[in-house]
Amino acid sequence: MSLPEYPPALVNRSPLTGGTFKGNPFRGVLHTTESDTFTPARSTYFGHKSFPHFTITHQGPKVEIYQHITIAKAARALRNSPGGVQTNRANAIQIEIVGRARNAASFSDPLLVELARWMRWVEEKTGVRRVAPFAFRGPAAFGINGAARMTTAQWNSFNGWCGHQHVPENDHWDPGLIPIDRLLGIGEDGIGVPGEPPVGTAKHRYLVNNVGPDDHLNCRDGPGVANDIVGTFASGQMDIEAAGSSPVLVGTSLWREVKLGETRRGWVNERFLCRYWVEDAGTFPVRVAPGDRLNVRFGPGTGNAVVLTVEAGTPVAATGLVAMIGAGRWREIATTSGPAWVNAHFLGSAIAGPAPTPEEPPADAAIAQDWSQVPSATRRRIAMDLLTSTYGYAKEAAAGVVGNLMKESGVMPSRLEGSRPGTPLRSPDFDGNVRTWTPEQVRDRNRATRQGPRAPGVGLAQWTSEPRRSNLFTHPFQGQVLDAGILFRFDAQMAYLVHELHSAPYDERVNSVLTRPGVSMEDASDEFVYRFEVPAAVLGPDRRLAPRDSPSVQREFRERRSLARTALGEFERAHP
Repeated sequence: MSLPEYPPALVNRSPLTGGTFKGNPFRGVLHTTESDTFTPARSTYFGHKSFPHFTITHQGPKVEIYQHITIAKAARALRNSPGGVQTNRANAIQIEIVGRARNAASFSDPLLVELARWMRWVEEKTGVRRVAPFAFRGPAAFGINGAARMTTAQWNSFNGWCGHQHVPENDHWDPGLIPIDRLLGIGEDGIGVPGEPPVGTAKHRYLVNNVGPDDHLNCRDGPGVANDIVGTFASGQMDIEAAGSSPVLVGTSLWREVKLGETRRGWVNERFLCRYWVEDAGTFPVRVAPGDRLNVRFGPGTGNAVVLTVEAGTPVAATGLVAMIGAGRWREIATTSGPAWVNAHFLGSAIAGPAPTPEEPPADAAIAQDWSQVPSATRRRIAMDLLTSTYGYAKEAAAGVVGNLMKESGVMPSRLEGSRPGTPLRSPDFDGNVRTWTPEQVRDRNRATRQGPRAPGVGLAQWTSEPRRSNLFTHPFQGQVLDAGILFRFDAQMAYLVHELHSAPYDERVNSVLTRPGVSMEDASDEFVYRFEVPAAVLGPDRRLAPRDSPSVQREFRERRSLARTALGEFERAHP
């Protein structure tokens, strides 16, 4: 058969094929060459006779595809042990990606777009399904019994996309953590997902996805990171509307124009956006094998953290929000910690009657615990509930406060300035060495003697200055001074924060705004950062408050308003 069969491909013919297919369902197998250029990869093919059907190369925005073997015959890139399961001849269409498995998670957008276009062609020609039901893993997939490896029975009946790491009798772990969701989601035209509402319709919206719970997405005044930041979107933020019909390629990344309010526009990296829409809500049973549990995630797609798991057969309440990640549908469900997401493939048909709300491991504000192990959505919910129910603030005022706490500490009581969310008590000392601190060492920090953490910020609000920092550890709560133990008590730190708001000078400067009838979320957020938190961004060169209309202050206002909007949205969905 004449080559190339794939029209854009260049010909680099193999002198050998793997023989005839055995009649299994077709499946696509992705490899990485574990080299940086095509030349050594090609030498390996010729030296070991291990040709795939195709090879895809990339150098910056330039991407080329070579075809070696007709798709009517088997390739030779998989190990096939004598007397074992058929691998190459099991109707496997194979492509080698020039690159290394350890770098696959950051493969460039031009490469992913062209690889996805090839995948759509394979699907059309062979009937490979546009699914990847087996998770792609990192180095844990290495070995013949690696974490991702299929059983013989799974492989024999498989129809979809997988990696070398999934194939029985093989021990490689390529192509690593390749962004398979994105590859499944890109159409023949290089953008979009079939079945989604078209761009520009009233239903078409984006949410921020694949951004850490305590992080945010920057919005810039032009496509590319060289442009100024004009706003931010919080992790999981919804109702982001596209302003243009197609993304723009800058370097190796796709950027999309979005709306910032009624009249303003900005640009974000499309890698961190996900399209979603609304369908009918309902109750659905979890459809996984008996004894298995379904992962419930912070956002749609396997790139998001697992917040809890649900047993087979458990009914869950879907809110109606639907997102398409690759070719897979994800549904938002209600949980005790707020909304979360599950792969709709693992939900059965809708059933009548209300569903119980799945519960996460208990997180009680009155219990001393490691709050880094509590999902960030739960921490935000606890803060909002305390401010509204216990201390009587309006939801808009509470959201303005919580949005600031998100920026300061990730709403984590034990967080030290300069630490990471997963290790809140680990930060640099005065010599720059990163170490883990005891609560007592945090409490006893002394700049003069260079004892304790170098940066002073601590707690929910990142209390920094004296005597505010010292008062945190001596403030009586429910008739008791918790001392260094307050680092693990959410309720006690919120009580101290509210105590400060009711004390001079914050009672007149800040609390009067927070308690004003009809206060807006924006006003609450702005006042809290400008008069209570006072970060460097709102100070001028003389270390005094800069004018509110100065660019640096306005940027800080926009970022914290965006975080506050997330807290308010979560609260309103949990309290309709």
